[in-house]
Amino acid sequence: MRLAVRIPLFVNALFLAFSRFIRRIIRLIDLFLVMIMTPGEMLEYGKASYKRNFLSFGNSDTLGEGLLPWEKDFFTKFSAPGRSVLILACGAGREAIALAKMGFRVVGVDSLKEMIDLARANAAKEKVEIDFRIADFMELELSGEKFDYCLLSCCMYSAIPGDNLRIEELLRIKNYLNEGGLAAIHFLLETERKEHLLKLRKFAAKLFKGNTGYTTGDDFSSALHFLHYFSDEQEPVAEAEKAGFIVKEIGNDSSSARYAILGKPSR
Repeated sequence: MRLAVRIPLFVNALFLAFSRFIRRIIRLIDLFLVMIMTPGEMLEYGKASYKRNFLSFGNSDTLGEGLLPWEKDFFTKFSAPGRSVLILACGAGREAIALAKMGFRVVGVDSLKEMIDLARANAAKEKVEIDFRIADFMELELSGEKFDYCLLSCCMYSAIPGDNLRIEELLRIKNYLNEGGLAAIHFLLETERKEHLLKLRKFAAKLFKGNTGYTTGDDFSSALHFLHYFSDEQEPVAEAEKAGFIVKEIGNDSSSARYAILGKPSR
């Protein structure tokens, strides 16, 4: 092979090897960060990452998808048009617009003003009335408003760091619902995930006063945010039951994602 060809091939191979090395270093740092960051710091970082990646998260191309298959099944099987729906982390309005077109009264909340502005513009284009509000779904106060349904999609339940915060969020969701109301949450599942040196990881978390509730499945990406991968379906079921919900159904969305339909008991 000619020298003029071998040189760029060698340089290319060198850079590929170097990039793989850098990716491994970044992954090791991320694994360390998920131990030493507090849940509050991870939430703060997640908000900043969301703002940085606003354009990709707000891609209007996704609006045409409407409801995802599992979301459509939920609202077809368990609900009737004309009732009220609260959508947490509503983004650019994909779910909200689809549900408004089906006849639901919809309130959508998102923490990012730019995203809410985009959602309002998208709803105007589609000629639907939706009440979009700027609010962090983990700090939302509704002043006594109640809804028939609540939706937390796009694996956002897995983005809440720690079972204590997840249960607190479920308690808030239950408070948003009317008696007998239903909530749908979406989460990640990885049954084959293995955790090496778990006791050492827990010790490091306590030593650095970081993620002291660290458990198998906790993950962090400095390019995005925290995610928890549940090892089995009983984990989110147990959290929902601790919050006082009745688990109506657990279903598959994909090989790595599941959804849970939760019912607020009637008195």
